[in-house]
Amino acid sequence: MRIATWNLCHNRGASVWPNLWNALDLDLIFLQETARPETHNSCHWELVDGNKWGSAVIIASGRIVPIEIPN
Repeated sequence: MRIATWNLCHNRGASVWPNLWNALDLDLIFLQETARPETHNSCHWELVDGNKWGSAVIIASGRIVPIEIPN
């Protein structure tokens, strides 16, 4: 499994991560400080309160199911 993480620095690196995804043939990527990714892959994105950006998890195949964690 190929996994990467990328901080988009308030979405300024948004044009870079798709190239990273394809060049490294990733299965999973974690994006921080990103606008909602426009992607054909399965994606889960959460907005950070008070900001225009959030965090995303993108997978090549399968399904993302959020799990509630109390407290």
